[in-house]
Amino acid sequence: APAWAHQQRRGGGGFGGGPGRGAGVAMLLSNASVQDELKLDGAQKSKLTAIADKAREKIRSATEGLDGQERMAKLRELSREADGHAIKEAADVLKPEQLTRLHEIRYQVAGPAAFETEDLQKKLNLTSEQKSAVEGIITASNSELRGLFQGGGDREAAAAKMRDHRKATL
Repeated sequence: APAWAHQQRRGGGGFGGGPGRGAGVAMLLSNASVQDELKLDGAQKSKLTAIADKAREKIRSATEGLDGQERMAKLRELSREADGHAIKEAADVLKPEQLTRLHEIRYQVAGPAAFETEDLQKKLNLTSEQKSAVEGIITASNSELRGLFQGGGDREAAAAKMRDHRKATL
């Protein structure tokens, strides 16, 4: 539920970075519903908020002044890097069961794109052929999703179609 609530507040869309275009770890660590789901104490919340703030600031300063495709490419690169650092730092703060749940929430928020993350591919022991198949499915899915929002129209209806499409893709 917290991941769903997080997506609803973001309009159900992706962040553009983080795990396979889902919410980055920094965003998750600072999200109140995720913090509640992880059952964080006050000290953990403070430490994780500092980790999240540091990651966001690094990304913000590195992308300042960039536009368009250049900015998006830099965001993707830095988000992957920031996620790795945030997970390592969070591992020093979280209990093992909390860290496991954080990973589960990451995958849930990422949706089908979670299968593009190296850590999940390793856990699932995906072959090269399976990785290629996943990439093809996600590329096709993303193309279909873009079509839902072209031409304006009712954003509420498009968001509902997007949720249905995402469920079907999974």
